[in-house]
Amino acid sequence: MRFAILGLDHWYTAFGACEVLAASTENTLVAICTENDDHAAWAAEKYPDVPLLRNPRQVFIDTEIDCVLICAPTALAEDYALDVMESGKHVLGVKPTSNTLDGLRMVITTSEENDVFYGSFEGIQRFHPKTLALKNILTSGTIGRVLSVHQVGNGGLPAPWEGRASGEPSWWIDPEMIHTGAWMDHAIYAIDLLRFSLNAEVDAVAGHIGNRLHKDLPMEDYGMALLRLKTPSGPVSVVMEDTWSSNPGGGAHWMRIVGTDGWLRSEGDDWVVCKGGEETVHKSEESVFFRLDDFAAALVEELPMPFTPEDALANLTACHQFYTVAIRD
Repeated sequence: MRFAILGLDHWYTAFGACEVLAASTENTLVAICTENDDHAAWAAEKYPDVPLLRNPRQVFIDTEIDCVLICAPTALAEDYALDVMESGKHVLGVKPTSNTLDGLRMVITTSEENDVFYGSFEGIQRFHPKTLALKNILTSGTIGRVLSVHQVGNGGLPAPWEGRASGEPSWWIDPEMIHTGAWMDHAIYAIDLLRFSLNAEVDAVAGHIGNRLHKDLPMEDYGMALLRLKTPSGPVSVVMEDTWSSNPGGGAHWMRIVGTDGWLRSEGDDWVVCKGGEETVHKSEESVFFRLDDFAAALVEELPMPFTPEDALANLTACHQFYTVAIRD
């Protein structure tokens, strides 16, 4: 497939996607589009053989592009997705994919009307060996019936660009560009991971948000959620602590899952199962995070896609429910 990157604003994602596509022997990066002069200079130097476009409309009308990866700010991503799909191209969209649920529903309707795929970037993790290993461990009953999950994603404020300081002005902390903060930034990945691994849906949400470190930030830098998942084997309680409240070097990112017969923890790309006083390491194949070759193969060969537009909506709905009910400190 022939891919284009539209926007480099979510540079953490854009850089990874560019690297994967530039190294691929099966797919091609045929365009990078950005209206930002500094971002354009980076793209021209880093990928001199990839056509550099400066107007999003060039992406919409280019018939050589099959799929567009939208790494623009959330406030722009919805309209970009609509225009891209109306021109007959598939889309993977930045997360969160829209600032409103109605906006995302409109995007999904447009994908159906134009017979193209739409998905949110958190879903791409479903191709990753670590994710597949977790799903296998949980569905095989290795730790028994799952009872609870504790996920932590404590980091610092986003940086506007590589090499820039965390917390400098950027779309991530501009309330006109995005309506959510730290909790959504990390938690949407964990929600998708658990929905996939446990064949679950979120059916209850509570929690609290606040500003622990950055008192003047217009959105939360701390969020703690308590979710209840509905699974085939019964309810699962989930605690999600996701923040921008750590000082440099003080971050923490991990997951613990407790079952009736044992528990497991994340350790790099592996899972460690603790059962009967013994630990067993379930190693995962070393892999890039964005397995875009697998994604493209699923589209081209019409294979079952592990994530769908409905997954994007379910993930975003659960996040919006949290912000609706969360008590502010």
